[in-house]
Amino acid sequence: MKFKAGNIIRFGQDHQFYKGIPAGIDFSVSRFNGGAKYVLRAPGYGLLGTPGEYGNGALYVYGLTKKQIARFEKHLVG
Repeated sequence: MKFKAGNIIRFGQDHQFYKGIPAGIDFSVSRFNGGAKYVLRAPGYGLLGTPGEYGNGALYVYGLTKKQIARFEKHLVG
């Protein structure tokens, strides 16, 4: 799932909160805690591809609208 520049979707990452998921990165989407909360992972964002590779944590998305939830549901992995 990719996002456009200038989006205002809120997320938590590494004990901080932000607005605006990074654009142009292909994230995998999984459900978090069984509800309408989602986790985004990609290389460097909670998905370490090779041993010794460093990256930031996954993005924990929250506060979505119904339309956004429907979009995230379409992209769920597994």
